[in-house]
Amino acid sequence: MISVDEPITLGGPRGEVTTLRQLASDGRVVLRRSAPYRIEDSDEALWAEVRHPNDPDATERLEINTETYAEMISSAFHGAAKRPHTRAFKEAA
Repeated sequence: MISVDEPITLGGPRGEVTTLRQLASDGRVVLRRSAPYRIEDSDEALWAEVRHPNDPDATERLEINTETYAEMISSAFHGAAKRPHTRAFKEAA
């Protein structure tokens, strides 16, 4: 699992090196979470889905933890206050 400011490489070893924070500020991240499989389970999967710059139809999924998820949600609200007509990223269920 990766953190918000951890360097990641998209698209293999020669790909783009960036962070989730930068990707979110570029509007290229969609946060997703899955519901627990059974009602008695408390686990849910969290991931960031990232659009590639050269192919908007191609995405890469990166597993994130609850702290990273919460930090990205929080930073999106702070960023949205500074940019009233844009969102840093989208959240999808």
